[in-house]
Amino acid sequence: MKEQLYTIPLMDALRADEECPFCFIRRNLEQHAIDFTLGSGASYMEDDIRAQTDKAGFCREHYRQMFVYGNRLGSALIMETHLKKMSTELKKQMDHYSSGSKPSLVGRLRRTGGPGETEKNNVSAWISWQLGSCYICEQI
Repeated sequence: MKEQLYTIPLMDALRADEECPFCFIRRNLEQHAIDFTLGSGASYMEDDIRAQTDKAGFCREHYRQMFVYGNRLGSALIMETHLKKMSTELKKQMDHYSSGSKPSLVGRLRRTGGPGETEKNNVSAWISWQLGSCYICEQI
């Protein structure tokens, strides 16, 4: 294959002495996203990036990778503003709490699905969304 500008990362992955070129590319993308978030450019100090990280948060694996990265002050600042935003959003969700729709007694007896079949309330839906959201996963 002729090497073009857009094929360089793929060629590097194929030339690397790795088991899987796709895993190599994913690790490079993860490292680039963590470098962008916490690196020398200090993008975590920019308002638009901070707003995105506050909204999305990070998954457990990427929190760990950010901690290992070494910029603990940047990680702490990101976590502080993210937790403040989460606590205010949780208070809003609790103020507007509404339980999910509950079926009647006959509806519960006829139900054939598992326990998660009924609608969730707004707080549990918000928590599920927060747990599935990660800024770095979205960047990848």
